[in-house]
Amino acid sequence: MKVKSLILAPLILATSFVSAKINFTKQQLETDFKITHPVEFADLFGEEDKQLVVFGENDKKQRVLAIYRIDKESGNYQQINKVEIPASFLAYDLLQNGVKQKLIFQSSQSLSAFDLGKNQFIEFRPISSIYLRPKAQFLVKKDFIQDINGDELEDIVIPDFKSVNLFLQNSEGDFIEQRLPIPPKIQMDDDSSTFTETPLFFSDLNQDKKKDLIVIRNKGLKVFTQNGNGTFVENAHDLSLPVEVSALNWWEIRESDGQQIDQNKLSHRTVHKIEDINNDDIADLLVRFSQSEGVLDRQNNYEIYLGKVVEGELTYSAKPENTITADGTIGELKVVDVDGDKRSEIMVSSFDIGVSQIIGALLSGSIDQDVYIFKMDEQDKFSEDPQVDKEVELSFSLSSGKSGQPVIKLADFDGDGLKDLMFSSGEKRLKIFQGSTKERMFKRRSSKIKVKVPKDGQLVDTADINNDGKQDVVIRYGRQDDKELGNKLVLLIAK
Repeated sequence: MKVKSLILAPLILATSFVSAKINFTKQQLETDFKITHPVEFADLFGEEDKQLVVFGENDKKQRVLAIYRIDKESGNYQQINKVEIPASFLAYDLLQNGVKQKLIFQSSQSLSAFDLGKNQFIEFRPISSIYLRPKAQFLVKKDFIQDINGDELEDIVIPDFKSVNLFLQNSEGDFIEQRLPIPPKIQMDDDSSTFTETPLFFSDLNQDKKKDLIVIRNKGLKVFTQNGNGTFVENAHDLSLPVEVSALNWWEIRESDGQQIDQNKLSHRTVHKIEDINNDDIADLLVRFSQSEGVLDRQNNYEIYLGKVVEGELTYSAKPENTITADGTIGELKVVDVDGDKRSEIMVSSFDIGVSQIIGALLSGSIDQDVYIFKMDEQDKFSEDPQVDKEVELSFSLSSGKSGQPVIKLADFDGDGLKDLMFSSGEKRLKIFQGSTKERMFKRRSSKIKVKVPKDGQLVDTADINNDGKQDVVIRYGRQDDKELGNKLVLLIAK
């Protein structure tokens, strides 16, 4: 489908500042539309510097896509494309295809790629999908493209009502289609049925150095092992687990009367991740254990079951080798190697929602959120006490009903191979604690970056934009921020 191209040079303000040992160059980009989605950092030309892909909405409520490219003379980003996005597009993702990346859009019946040279959206693959809307209410950033079989070529995953459709990329950049009998999750109510994608996991479970495709079944796993050519067997085998896990989240479960399960007696386990945590080339299980004795007395712990190979068979213990706990309710969890020792650390955020905390939050408009980082030792054990314990502030507005989110990011901003920890500090400052190889995981003193911080910390992203080995920062603003900030991007380019 051909769309009209509009070219508009943005207003760009560039300044440079130094903060302790971490240096940034600051650029501000201003568009003529409201920015609505996370900025994508894409290599659309096969260049050293990445391009910025910005999605938004103009004054006529039309969805737009703008591409920014670095100007070698000035060092600033300049807008090179601006097009309207067809209303039939439901979701998008980036595909690595050869040395370049492509923007892929999903509609109810097809996949399309954006061709920069022709300024067109080119349909290249019909699909069958559970998403049948002919016109989207909004465009979704979906992770439907990834290297699922471990051959370093990105593939496409599309679920329909009876199966999961795999488009497996080969070395020529073409795709081999395979259908696996994995239906979506179905939840029935009195007058409706809801279809939800079945979560897929990819990990080597039979020690042949090839990723297998895994889905969760009650009390175990269903494993589609990989063939020698990158495809998967269609007849899966079941792998029983000694611990009882559920294929559904607790809020998706219905009792015999059609109601949700009683939260006063909640005890429920689901698999959160399947990956090698302790660097022994054996898949481990990260299980979320939810328990409560009432709505205000709920706790989410994470249990780690380390995989072992006994007589050639993968096994797990009936009890977890490690349990990650924290005061209050654990929210976001990330598994990441902070210090480069090939063993994963676990970062969690937690907040207490007891009655006294709720009253205090109503009076102040904020609640303290704790951030913990747990480190694994050489015996594959996480200590009960976290290696890092930081406190940030989570704010909310009673008038709008919106809650803010603090900035919490782990990224290597100085290129030394160690992750640095970035927090928001109020509305006008970011703090960065540099990674350390000493006993303390991060340096005690922080670098302070003066910048307007969005109320929703998830609007702050990191990426190595110029491929220099240092993570950069991009900041956009949302509906909780001042309206005049809605069309602005701030780039902090690490020096």
